[in-house]
Amino acid sequence: MTEKIYRGYNKDELEDLYNQKHRIPGYDDYPINWKRDSDRARKGLETKLDVRYGDHSLETYDVFPGKPGFPVHVFFHGGYWYSQDKSNFEFMAPAFVEKGWTFVGANYPLCPDVTMTELVDSCRKMVVDLFGRFNTWGFDGSAIHLAGHSAGAQIVSILATTQWHHHTQNQCPLISRTMGISGIYDLQPVIYIDRNLEIGLTENDVDDFSPIAYSEPFAGELVLAVGTHEGSEKVRQMQDFAMMQAGRGKGSQSALIENANHFSILDHYADRDGLLLELATSE
Repeated sequence: MTEKIYRGYNKDELEDLYNQKHRIPGYDDYPINWKRDSDRARKGLETKLDVRYGDHSLETYDVFPGKPGFPVHVFFHGGYWYSQDKSNFEFMAPAFVEKGWTFVGANYPLCPDVTMTELVDSCRKMVVDLFGRFNTWGFDGSAIHLAGHSAGAQIVSILATTQWHHHTQNQCPLISRTMGISGIYDLQPVIYIDRNLEIGLTENDVDDFSPIAYSEPFAGELVLAVGTHEGSEKVRQMQDFAMMQAGRGKGSQSALIENANHFSILDHYADRDGLLLELATSE
């Protein structure tokens, strides 16, 4: 009998639940379309590209300015912490800019070139750097909105619980809303799947960087979303994280996006009439 190693699942079952490729019809088309539309966004909109916030080659972010006085929406891409780039995930920028919002696409150093501790510290440094430029750029610093997809959802959930006075001597960033899309909030199952050979998560990382285990207060509003075609574990992770926050008296919105898979869910984020865009920008 195959050993059950996590919530009654064996390794093969976890591989099936945490590898999304087989759930996505036309899997290879999505990155091509994302890259094409992101390139169009950078060519068609005003931009500040590759703003540097650290010495690592990936410590950069892109800014698509909106109107003065409107919120700033910062997006952290997914890729299981070891792959992908901001330049492939800026196709949603036009929908935000049309609403007056500033859209920011963030890069960060990737595992296993860095540890999870270094990755998270870099993302914190990015938020502090951006916040420090608000006055110069004329942005509304009272309303930072964070969003992340997949691994990025885990990142922004940690950022929203960060005690910023430990990380900056300047004024601390103010986070108004955090949106986690298709996130992994309990890292334990990642330890058991083959993908971790490329990521390099440790048991200490599970303890230190699983948002569902955090006791720190959550800043601002929390919005969570997952597609109904992403598998039972991804849905369960979102529901458990939302329930944990509600149990602390911290309300959260959660949405099951019908018929959406791990990739197509981002269509609802880039669509001007999409549910995720509405959840992200509602006041």
